[in-house]
Parts: sequence; C-alpha cells; structure tokens
Amino acid sequence: MNNVSQRQSGMTTTEVLIMASIMSVLMIMITESMTTLSSVRIEQRTRFKVADVADRVARQIDKDISFASRIFCNNVEDNQFLHRLDLPVPLKAPAHQLPTLTDRGYFEPDSDTVETGNVLFLARRGPKLLVDLQEEGSFLFDSMQFIVYAPVADGDGLELMRWASELMLNYWDVAEIDDLAVRNDVLTQLEESGVV
Repeated sequence: MNNVSQRQSGMTTTEVLIMASIMSVLMIMITESMTTLSSVRIEQRTRFKVADVADRVARQIDKDISFASRIFCNNVEDNQFLHRLDLPVPLKAPAHQLPTLTDRGYFEPDSDTVETGNVLFLARRGPKLLVDLQEEGSFLFDSMQFIVYAPVADGDGLELMRWASELMLNYWDVAEIDDLAVRNDVLTQLEESGVV
C-alpha cells in the first residue's frame, strides 16, 4: 500500500530533471528545424522568382520570333541597319554580333567559328491599321516594329536589353495611294495616332 501511494504522489526530482532536459532538447531541435525550414522557403521563393523572370523573358523572345517577318543576320547591310537605329546603348563589334545565316539555321551551337552571335535583331509584324477618311474611304495598312535583344553591361554583370521601335507603317501600302491629298490625310491621321 505504501508503494502505491508513493507512485500516486507524483514524479521524483530526478524524473522532473530528466523530463525538463528532454523538453529543452526537443524545443531546441524544433526551433532549429523551424529556422532551417524558413530559410529553405526563402531560398526557394528566390529561385522561383528567378525562374519566373527567365520564363517570362523566354516567352517574350519566343513571341517576338513567332511574329517576326525577318530576322537580321551578320552581314554588312544588316549591321549598318542595326547601327542606324536609335538604341539606348551602342552595340559595337566584336562584343555584339548578329547571328550568321548558315544551312544549319540561326540558333544552332557554334562549331569552330562564332556564328550564333549574341544580338537578336528582328522585324516583327504589327497589327493591321485602319484609317477611315469617311468620304475618301477606308484604308487598311500593315505595320511592323523593330526589336533588338542584346547583352549590355550593368555594373560588374550583364543585363539583357530589349528595345522596341515605334510602330511603323509599311511604305508600299501608302505608296499605292495615287491621290496625294488622300495620301497626306492618311499619313496625318496615322501620325496623330502614334504611327511613324
């Protein structure tokens, strides 16, 4: 009977110390686990953001290429045209190079000579533009936009620059209008709507 009453009276000091030690160790382990888990989540979020930005850039490049009516190559005429554009950063060779057109295509890996380049310059088809001159009639024009992707220096690293020109009108669509007064009215209305 004495042993039963001793057991029912509670824990001994030794048992309390052992339980306190175990609880302290468990609390430290739980705190460390939560800290590690928190830092892993922050790192994962950062990686997902980087991956999201890269995916967005890749989708934009793919979209531009899909709507491209021409991709410019590493030849004298196309390089001169590229250097005439009003880009925010000058693109100078040999640091910047358009791709060389080969029988393997534009974006194949380089072999012995540098062919791929690091600048993408394309003419992208734009939306159809409608000009309604009421009495003279309606005119539908093709539009286009020049797009340039190039690496540019940013402090100690590189950034990918995407430059897009203003929306431009297809010259031949306007040249087909024989009446000079109507042609001028069309050009005026297009200019007022922001088309070059």
